[in-house]
Amino acid sequence: MKNLYIYLLIIVATTGFSQQLPLYSQYYNNPMLINPGFTGNSENIEANVIHRNQWKNIPGAPITSVMSVDGTTLDDKVGLGLVIMDDKMGLFARRGIYTSYSYRIQVATDHYIKPGISFGVQDVMIDFSRANISDNNDPNLYTNTHRKSSFDANFGVAYKWKDLNAGVSVMQLFGNKFRLNNDTGSYYRATQKINIYASYVVPISKEYKINARPCMALNINPQGPFQADVFANFDYDEMVYAGFGFRSNSAVSFNLGFKWNKTLRISYNYDMVVGKLKGYTGGSHEILLGYSFGKSGKGEEKPNDAYTSNQNSSAVDSLQNQVNKLKQEMQVVKAEMDYQKKGNIADQVKDDLVIQYAKDYKDYNGNVPAKGFYVVLGQFKTLPQAEADEKELDKAGIHASLLLHAIKGYFVYSQILQDRVTADDELKKVRWKRIDSYVLELK
Repeated sequence: MKNLYIYLLIIVATTGFSQQLPLYSQYYNNPMLINPGFTGNSENIEANVIHRNQWKNIPGAPITSVMSVDGTTLDDKVGLGLVIMDDKMGLFARRGIYTSYSYRIQVATDHYIKPGISFGVQDVMIDFSRANISDNNDPNLYTNTHRKSSFDANFGVAYKWKDLNAGVSVMQLFGNKFRLNNDTGSYYRATQKINIYASYVVPISKEYKINARPCMALNINPQGPFQADVFANFDYDEMVYAGFGFRSNSAVSFNLGFKWNKTLRISYNYDMVVGKLKGYTGGSHEILLGYSFGKSGKGEEKPNDAYTSNQNSSAVDSLQNQVNKLKQEMQVVKAEMDYQKKGNIADQVKDDLVIQYAKDYKDYNGNVPAKGFYVVLGQFKTLPQAEADEKELDKAGIHASLLLHAIKGYFVYSQILQDRVTADDELKKVRWKRIDSYVLELK
């Protein structure tokens, strides 16, 4: 038994230097903690608090608390976040506060990358007064607290395609060296760490609203062991969450969570240690409490439905066609407004008959029109105005066509007749609708 406790003590002491950054099991609920590129990833204002008690039966084992808030602005292109953390391991403690920034760049349809960076201050402390010492008169023993503060930064790039989220980050960019005692030369060095993360939403049952959310994370630390996490999470209608996972050479994880009204969330994760320490550590317990404050950017909140997102391509094409039709209709409406504002310039014609040369005109196809008598219903300066009037006449049951004169503009006419008498009779019929109508004779 004595050898076992010595072994546990060595493990905890080693953890204080190899596990420099807080360890989380629920980073998939808040990936900003391991990659600033995911800042504002949910497009809502999200606030989360995580408390983790690792190896609770071992004195001095890590205890971590972290609070974060993030959201988007500027049409969801910019993500802003804040992280406050407190991490204790035996005599060692580290506190920090960081601000995060990310920017979304569209590289193709439904494909986005988000580079992000976080800056902050971290405070490293070793409190030897908390140690249990058998000889308090040892002159080489530290009896006070040694601490050092320094600036720190993390950088990451996130990638999003529909329901796929992936990213890579480098934590503790500066690799700061904290000299804790000038007399002895003792120091603590923050080593860089690389995180690789990916998650995806897989619809299982549309009828029962069940989705699977597998995720994977790789932790590469030049000064520590390689770590790989694999999780399989499931949710029912985004209200009930459950899942399990495996952390290489370390633990098996189980989680359960609930979400009310798409806003308040609480989830619990238990890590069951495997290997030689199984049965002695008491496992690790992690609780997350989160709240969504709703849409932080402009516009309506986007639905988070795996089945809807899988149909995005066809929906986008259909929506684009509708937009193009609306643009055309808007042009016609604008022309009609211009028509109402500027008026039909045909009312400037005082005579019932105007004689012109056919060679000076063009029909809708660009050809010289046929000679004859044209019953003109409208005359306009621009083509959109003329087309808008043509459409209005068509709705009224009057078939109309267009003529173009390089100087006088566009003419909207109803018929081509071969004699003046018939043209005058037709003019009388349309004058009830267009009092400024007249006959244009082309020779």
